[in-house]
Amino acid sequence: MKKLKNIFNKYNATIWIIVVSLLSIVLLSFYPGIMSIDGTNQWNQVMSGNIIKNHPFFSTFFWWLLSKIWNSTTVLFVFQILLVASIWTYLCSVLRTKENFKFLVMYSVIICFIPVIFLYSITAWKDIIYSYNLLLLAILMFIGVKKDYKYSYFQLFLIAISLIWINNYRYNGIIVVALMLVTLGIIFFKNRMNKGKIIALILMLISIFGITKVPELVMYKEENISNNRIGSLDDIEMYILTTYVANDKIDDTSDLEVINKVYPIDKIKEEYHPYVINSMSYSKYYNRDAYSENKKQVKNILIKYIMKNPKTLIKHYTNVDNLLFGLNCERDNACYLYMYEFSNWDSKYSGNFDKITKPIFKGGYKFYLKIVNRSFNSDLGKIIFMPAFSLYLSIIICTYIVANKNKKEYFLCLIPMIYNTISLMPINIAQDARYALINYLTLILLIIPIGLFDKKEKKIEKRCKVDDEARVLVMVPAYNEALNIEKTIKDIEENSNYDYIIINDNSKDNTKEICEKNKFNYISLPVNYGLSSAIQLGMKYALENNYNIAVQFDGDGQHSAKYLNKLVETLVEDKADIAIGSRFVNCKKPFSMRMLGSRLITFVIKLVTNIKICDPTSGMRAYNQDAIREIAQNDCLTPEPDTMVYFLKRGYKIKEVQVKMSEREFGESYLNTWKSIEYMVNMIFSIIFIRAFTNK
Repeated sequence: MKKLKNIFNKYNATIWIIVVSLLSIVLLSFYPGIMSIDGTNQWNQVMSGNIIKNHPFFSTFFWWLLSKIWNSTTVLFVFQILLVASIWTYLCSVLRTKENFKFLVMYSVIICFIPVIFLYSITAWKDIIYSYNLLLLAILMFIGVKKDYKYSYFQLFLIAISLIWINNYRYNGIIVVALMLVTLGIIFFKNRMNKGKIIALILMLISIFGITKVPELVMYKEENISNNRIGSLDDIEMYILTTYVANDKIDDTSDLEVINKVYPIDKIKEEYHPYVINSMSYSKYYNRDAYSENKKQVKNILIKYIMKNPKTLIKHYTNVDNLLFGLNCERDNACYLYMYEFSNWDSKYSGNFDKITKPIFKGGYKFYLKIVNRSFNSDLGKIIFMPAFSLYLSIIICTYIVANKNKKEYFLCLIPMIYNTISLMPINIAQDARYALINYLTLILLIIPIGLFDKKEKKIEKRCKVDDEARVLVMVPAYNEALNIEKTIKDIEENSNYDYIIINDNSKDNTKEICEKNKFNYISLPVNYGLSSAIQLGMKYALENNYNIAVQFDGDGQHSAKYLNKLVETLVEDKADIAIGSRFVNCKKPFSMRMLGSRLITFVIKLVTNIKICDPTSGMRAYNQDAIREIAQNDCLTPEPDTMVYFLKRGYKIKEVQVKMSEREFGESYLNTWKSIEYMVNMIFSIIFIRAFTNK
């Protein structure tokens, strides 16, 4: 019930009503809707019951189902309006915040006045609903990125529905679905998605696919489906062959004789058009029966000349796919949208459905036509409303989003659009923008809204959910830190409830006296042993006192205790063995002599282990009990980068956590320029020549 309330809340209802209302006005202005030749033909199939597989069976069957609700073409447009409004509202529910709701409402109004949105919503093409499902799939990919692919069962159901719809609604949809299933499989495997949900998705796909195939199987038995369809693979093969004929690339007389039986050579050269298959498919001179009789020979001729002259094939697809990738259009009548006058409808269809030639809102009709004419007829509009422009701009904006959010997974939002483009390349038969409607929808209804309204994730410092049995020790090595130690311990006490121990490495100043005065927990070494010994002593203390986690935390005030919980949480929740407080997970490493050493150490670690550690020299690390035991019982292991290599080679899991570090306020670092160089050389030597050969 809560989920239903979230879906049907006042905010979603407001946006949905706005879009439905404005697009309904468009429908009434163009009543009963815009019919193309394909749409008119398909609706006639619905009314007559004589189905020709020019169009996928399911698309025609679905129109037939809608006709049972209302025997008018308008029912299709009502459905399309409701569908696109619902999909858009669903995205808004993900993007909506209290701060951006008003802007989402304004944007919802704006999109209803964009020609490719309002005109396509009331145009009778199978491509419309097909593209709406591609959009839904793209939105679900976005939701997956936002939620780390923790899909609900409802969202998995939507994925299944959209995939089956895409598969059944256009012939190239099967290519898109195949690519999507591979992509989803990789995503689910990589993110270790719940096996129960994967099984549920598979079962939903099988069930829905089975249900949608039942009507087709029944009608096949009744033998009222014709397989003689334009744009079949046979037609595409013949279309490519006419390219070779028209460009005089067929030089064998016997080959020309075979082709001439199917399609007279002189008529090919007269009727051939490099941008559309219709000139061949609808030609009265194209003999399909002759093609069937000589099919094997025609195929062999085609293969022969493709192998002999592949440039002509490339030229052919360059022409046909120009609208997909090019920002120009050589074909004069290659429209971005088709606007068919109702008076031009074929008379043979007039008795089968409503034929109303006058719009209900005449003023609306004139108003929208002005928008269309000004949009499509301007030089700028001709570029903006090219499918290729939407494709490229979507990629550019998405790149900006990825750079801003530092999350490459946002590129997955483009996947349905890109896969659709790929699927069209080998089987495209004409320069027609409707095939690439998803390009416009992705840009206008997904990528731009994400860029405008997707809220930036706030980095919230969470308290670690540690079991009551887990005990954490913060180890603070200190040498001459009299000016910093009080501030450091106060920071730890204010930002955590963890135990701490100061290891005073025989400081020459009054560090020990300050610890005594403030009753700090500390251990004093009789001589100055150095950082490695101090940490090892801390590890032995942690092991002997049954601490589950030990955190190395410098006493110079550069580390911030507010990140302690993050480090511990990484060990507990992410099952890591070691967590490193890194300055460079999400931030760029500056260019300096010291950072040059860090970059070199990062490089050699990657070279040896194939794992990248962005901040190998960080002195802020958390260790689990296994790592504590290793260091405590092995005098050769130091709190340095080469030890991290040792652990990696033994199969330990190391994760980095983004932190910020401050500059030292008081005192001096023991590392000067020469010591830094010496340190870098020693580390690189140790990693390459010692740790690299450590047995796992």
